[in-house]
Amino acid sequence: MNKNNKIIGILGGMGPQASAHLVKLLVDKSAKEFKAKNCEDFPEIILDSMPHPDFIASRQNSKIVVEMLKERIKNMEKMNVSVFALACNTAHIMLNLLKVASKTPFISMIDEVVKQVEGMEIKKIGLLASPTTFKSGLFQKGNWVGKESLSSHQRLNLIPWK
Repeated sequence: MNKNNKIIGILGGMGPQASAHLVKLLVDKSAKEFKAKNCEDFPEIILDSMPHPDFIASRQNSKIVVEMLKERIKNMEKMNVSVFALACNTAHIMLNLLKVASKTPFISMIDEVVKQVEGMEIKKIGLLASPTTFKSGLFQKGNWVGKESLSSHQRLNLIPWK
């Protein structure tokens, strides 16, 4: 069991490779930045890699996937998860609906990207993402109440099809 008893819950399967990559990033970061060495030094991570219908191609499937994820959230909250993360950029189009269904906070990948570029001397940012991620405006509009977007920093202007 980890020392601080914090548990990271990852809702994955929306690209199982992305889920596996996120777990690897967390483990690598723990070793590098927090000097985790022995098993008990690493954070407890619960990955729920959930097979699901294609929510990108079908709005009806999107509703189904939201309900599936809400059920997973309830189950993971029973395991005392301290924070949730979605391992998929595009799945963040559902984040506000999931936040409402949870007592546990979520870390938004989009918000974290914006935080990382704040204060940097970067003039332009190119974003590689699915067409659905672009069309949803997740990065461009700052869909979170009280949150800024990359466009608000006048940097996100390299969109592949423009």
